[in-house]
Amino acid sequence: MMKTPLPSCRSSLNCVLTDQGFDAEADALYEASRRALSGIGGRIIREDAAAYRLDAIFTTRLLRFQDDVSIAVADGRVYIRSASRIGISDFGLNRRRTRHFFTRLRAELG
Repeated sequence: MMKTPLPSCRSSLNCVLTDQGFDAEADALYEASRRALSGIGGRIIREDAAAYRLDAIFTTRLLRFQDDVSIAVADGRVYIRSASRIGISDFGLNRRRTRHFFTRLRAELG
């Protein structure tokens, strides 16, 4: 099993780290990930195209909390880590966000 290029979530209830494999070149996965991340409401704060890495901030609607999301592309896989900055539980928000991202990413890839 390959080690993830993103930091682990440890046993946190307010963090999700997951990945999916795609049959596409790294450049295409990176660009589609950038569009998908912006498309679901992420404000990209850092881009490293050479390392195929994106970092973004999401702001929750109700209480305006900020969540951190990181994307990495490696070996035909797209990794996403979504974590709340505060609190013990996120009531499933980060899990829903990662599913929404992958749905949008598949649409971006056609």
